[in-house]
Amino acid sequence: MTAVMLLGAGYGTRLKPLTEECPKALVPIGDRPLLAHQIERLRARLGDATIVVNAHHFSEQITDFIVGYDPTIKVIVELELLGTAGGARGATNLLGYEPLLVVNVDVFSRPNYPNLMNIAESGGLALSIAPRPKGQGTVGIGEHGNIVRIRGQTFGAETRGGDYTGVAAIGAGVARQLPEQGCLVGDFILPLLRSGFEVRSVDEPSTWVDVGSLRSYARANFDWLHENLLDNWANSSAKIADQVHLQNAIVGQGARIDGSGVLRRAIIWPKAHLDTPRSDVIVTTRGVVVSIPGE
Repeated sequence: MTAVMLLGAGYGTRLKPLTEECPKALVPIGDRPLLAHQIERLRARLGDATIVVNAHHFSEQITDFIVGYDPTIKVIVELELLGTAGGARGATNLLGYEPLLVVNVDVFSRPNYPNLMNIAESGGLALSIAPRPKGQGTVGIGEHGNIVRIRGQTFGAETRGGDYTGVAAIGAGVARQLPEQGCLVGDFILPLLRSGFEVRSVDEPSTWVDVGSLRSYARANFDWLHENLLDNWANSSAKIADQVHLQNAIVGQGARIDGSGVLRRAIIWPKAHLDTPRSDVIVTTRGVVVSIPGE
């Protein structure tokens, strides 16, 4: 059976002040939290996979969410932050050594899960890569689809570039080399490459967004509108004054918008309150108003 580790323990520093209110994994994207989108995409492609989520920052919020959303998912609370490699190792400590899919919760994408897992099930290691021209991006790919450049280090001739999209598939045997703490790339993948181990690439078939900054967070929300062929979206429980008009806006459950005018390019969190419509803003549940950075 497929095992999945969703990495949700980070502080989300680049998303402050949003992550001073909730963990990065639970920031709303469209009609639900980011973590819910990730779980639904995994279930749609991998069926009854065993899913594990790690938590540290606001860990109680993630635990409470999972209990109400899908209690079959296991939560590992890290008392100290163990890093991406340490998080993946935590899943193997819990589930034993089997092919493991490791997904950064803040990467909003639709990877080729079957191809990734085929490599892991054969004992290999593969990264999901968004293709780019030779020499560009965070990784370089060789003639046979193997990783030959990463973190400024090279391990062979590059034929094209790419960006690592935060999804890795790890075979059972190689997973035994995961450190108890550290970075998946710096402390696990790079040492393997230096030892001559072949790390494969699988092309990311869709556009992807790293929901790690305020600008990319807003982009993920507006992309969600466009993907669902919506100009706006408001939860049925939201209360919006009659003189307020929405333009490319998302209004969450129980939110209230008073006043009159146009609410344009706005992301209003559940239970948030806004007195006067604004443009290019995020409004959190506690009422913090954050300007969306320009392109």
